[in-house]
Amino acid sequence: MVGLLRYDSFADLFEDFDISILADSSMTKQELLEVLGEFYSEEKQAEFGVIGIRIKLI
Repeated sequence: MVGLLRYDSFADLFEDFDISILADSSMTKQELLEVLGEFYSEEKQAEFGVIGIRIKLI
């Protein structure tokens, strides 16, 4: 692990990264937001925020 990134929401996190970094490039950012929204509601994101984990393969 090389870093933890704290954001208020997945939408905020997605503004900083290309979809190829976040998921399979066959998905759009909007599609990924919808999938994640099934597990993490906007209310939960607002309450707890989200964390992105940066990793480096060695």
